[in-house]
Amino acid sequence: MPMTLVLDLLPYAVSTRSQRVCSTAITVGEVDYVALSTAGRFGIEVPAGAVRQGSLRLVHVQNRRLSTNRAAFATWRNLLRSYLPGLARLTYQALRTPASVVIVSDPALLPVGLMHRRRWRSRLVFAARERPGSVRTKGSLATYVAYAERPIIRAASARIDLCVAACDSHGEAFRQMGCAPVIVCRNVPRRPRARPGLSPSIGTLALVYVGSLYPGRGLEVLIEGIAVCSELGVEVSVEITGWGDQRYIATLQEAAKARGVGHLVQFLGPCSAEEVPARYSRGAVACVLYEPVDDANDSLPSKLFEALAAGRVILASDLAEVKAVVSTFRCGVTTPLAPAALADALLYLSGLAPGDIASMADSSWRAATEELNWETEELPLYSWLSYNATGRRGAGRERYW
Repeated sequence: MPMTLVLDLLPYAVSTRSQRVCSTAITVGEVDYVALSTAGRFGIEVPAGAVRQGSLRLVHVQNRRLSTNRAAFATWRNLLRSYLPGLARLTYQALRTPASVVIVSDPALLPVGLMHRRRWRSRLVFAARERPGSVRTKGSLATYVAYAERPIIRAASARIDLCVAACDSHGEAFRQMGCAPVIVCRNVPRRPRARPGLSPSIGTLALVYVGSLYPGRGLEVLIEGIAVCSELGVEVSVEITGWGDQRYIATLQEAAKARGVGHLVQFLGPCSAEEVPARYSRGAVACVLYEPVDDANDSLPSKLFEALAAGRVILASDLAEVKAVVSTFRCGVTTPLAPAALADALLYLSGLAPGDIASMADSSWRAATEELNWETEELPLYSWLSYNATGRRGAGRERYW
C-alpha cells in the first residue's frame, strides 16, 4: 500500500511541480503517481501503463490522442473524446488505490481527491501549480475550466487538509477562498551540484530561451528587440529551446527573417529535463519573458529557477513576482515587454563589462545553491507528510506547518 497517492492531469515527464512533490513524498514512503497518458496544449503523449522507479510507481491511464488545433470545435472534441473518458479511468484507478495521503495538482481533480478521502479516510493535499482561475489562453481547454476553479476550491476548502501554493500571492488567494493551512513551496529545482560551463561567443550578446513556445511568452517582442539592436549595430543572438506548435514557430521564423535577424534567432526544438543545463550553457543571459496577458503569467515560473541554477544572468519581464526575485538577489535586469524597452535592456547588457556579467551570474548561482532550491523549499511539506502519512514526525526535522 502506498503511503502517498499523487493525482495529475499531465504525464509525469512534463509535470515539474508533481516531480518535486513526488521527490519529497518518496522520502516518507511508497508513492503512486496517476495521470493521463496525453494532455496539455501540445498533446504531449507517453505510453499508457504502469512503470515502477524504485519507491515511485507511475500509472498513466489511456486517453485518446489530442488535436492541437486551437479552434473551438477541436477543443470540445478533445474534452468529449479524450479528457472525460481519461478522467473516468483516472478516477477508477485512484479509488482502487488505498493511501494515507492523496495529493492533487489541479482543481479539476479535487472531486476525485474528495472521493478518495471519503473512501479511504486519507488526508487531502492540494498542491496547486497556478493562481486559481488564471488561465486565459485562446483555444485552451484550461481557459474554460478556469471559470469553475474558484467555485470548486471554495466548495472543497473545508475538507482540504493542506494547500501548497507556488508563491506568496497564490497562497493568499487560497486563504481567501477558505483553504487552511496554506504553505508556500516555490517550484524550484534541487540544489545544483555542478555549475554549467559557458560556450564562448565573441562580439555577440548570447541569449538563451528554454520553455514552452506559445503566445504570451514574449517571443515576438524579443525578436523585435533583437532587430532594433541590429539596426543600431549591436549584435544580439538567441537560441530557443522548447515544445511548440509548428505553425506558431514558423510564424516566428518568418518574423525574424522579415526583420533581417533570421541568422540571429535559432530554434533548437524541445529537450529533455536532463538536457536543460546544457542548453543554458550556450548563452550568458537567460530569458524569462512573460507578457501580462493573464494572471497565470504573474507567477514564479520554473524557467526562472532553472536559469538561476545554471548560473545565468536573468533578463525578465517586470511582472511583480519575478521582478521581486531578480531585484532581491541582484541577478539580472527586468524590463517592460515592449520592443523599445526590451531593446534598451539588451543594449545595457551588451555594454556591461565581463566582470559585471560574471558578478550577476555569480549572484544567480549563490541564490540557487543557498536558498532557492527544493531541499530548502520542501521542508514544510516534508514535515507535514512525515507526520500525516506515517503518523510520526520526521526524525531530526522541525515541524514547519
